[in-house]
Parts: sequence; structure tokens; C-alpha cells
Amino acid sequence: MLSKLKNIRIVCLSALVALMFALPSLAGPPQVTPPYPTAFWIYGELVTGQEYPPAGPKNDYKVVFYGVSNVPSLEFAFDMSDNAGNFIINAHDDLRLLPLNEDQEYYIGVVAKDIDGQSYGANQRGVTLTADDLVAGYKNVDVNLRQGEGIPDPEGIEEVVPIELGTFWIDRVGDGVGDDIKIGWDPEIYSDPTIYAMIGNGTGQFQNTIGDNVWTEIYSNSKLNSANIAALELGTVSM
Repeated sequence: MLSKLKNIRIVCLSALVALMFALPSLAGPPQVTPPYPTAFWIYGELVTGQEYPPAGPKNDYKVVFYGVSNVPSLEFAFDMSDNAGNFIINAHDDLRLLPLNEDQEYYIGVVAKDIDGQSYGANQRGVTLTADDLVAGYKNVDVNLRQGEGIPDPEGIEEVVPIELGTFWIDRVGDGVGDDIKIGWDPEIYSDPTIYAMIGNGTGQFQNTIGDNVWTEIYSNSKLNSANIAALELGTVSM
């Protein structure tokens, strides 16, 4: 279990399945700031096209650099753009992003902002750091603003609610792929969780990432997702 991240992962050691709770809250996890001055700069400009109000300034957009696809709140750094749309992000603002690695894919996006009833932002796009970037200490990345796009605000998504012993349980018929699973929890503590599952390789090792079809939603809004359960070959899942 990772106690400082957005979501809680529960690994069923006797099986080939890992499960994860996503529990709603009002505040996101804080960044882990370094104890000493350090920096790697991601800088650029918010570029606009015909879909953006031509007379509108481009200030106060939250531009976010992060390390986990589709989940900006797990490890992130950000900056607010100025009137011209310029931004400069210190990737070292969150120690969870470190060390920055050559040829590893990171991500950048812009939180959606409302202007005269229309939403503008930028969806996630990949950013790869080269050896030259790491030596130079900076990388230039321009981002296109578009109507109807945007990523979730990493400072206002979900926080960890530690799972208390005996409040969540998993029962399995056997240890094979396709064996039936029964999941339960204390409704007074977890009123309406979202549960994800991932198939492992039998070694007990699972990737600590969400997205890219690694974690698959199997329960949300008080309903089982039968199609995803069947695709994962989980057998019969009941509550």
C-alpha cells in the first residue's frame, strides 16, 4: 500500500489480482518539496489558434508537468501562465518526480479554464527528456490551448484514505486465472468506492501506475462493470 498517493492499492498475495480503491475527497495530495534549492526547468508558451478568443489574454492557466499518465496528482510540478501565455515550471518542486531520467516519458497538460462560458485548456501530451536536456537543466515545450480540452487540477482531485484493518476484504475460490472473487468492505467507512483491478504475472509484482490500460475499473457508482471483468478473465466477481 502506498500511503502518500492519491489511490490505495491492495495486493491479494494469494492470487494473480491486485485491487485498488479510489476514494473521493476534496483536496489532493501535497507536493513533496526538496529541502535545498534545486531546479530543472520546463518552459514554454501557450499557443493559441482560431478556436481561442483572439483578444483574450493567456494568463492564469495552470500548466502541469507530471510523471504518471492520466493521473497528474501523483507527482507533479506546475506554473501559472502570464498574460503572454509564458510559463516556467521547476520539475524539482516535487521530489516524487526525481530522479528525472533520460528517455523516460513524462507528461504536460493545462487545467481547463472557463472564459465567457467556454472551457479552454490542453489535454495530456508526452514529454521525453534527452541526455542533452538533463545536462542543460531545461527543456522548451510549447503547448496548444484548445476549446473543450484540459486535465484535472492536481491540487483538487483525491487524497489517500488509509484502509483500516478489517474494513476491506477479498475472498477467492482458488489461485488460478478465472477463479471467482468476492469483495467486501465496511459501508460506514467506504460509502461508494471505485475499485480497479489488474492481472499480474504470478510473481506478486505489479506496476504502481494508473492508466494505459494497466488498472481497469471493475466497480463504480454502486455497479459492477461486467465487460471489464470479463476482459480481465476474473471469473465471477460479487459483493
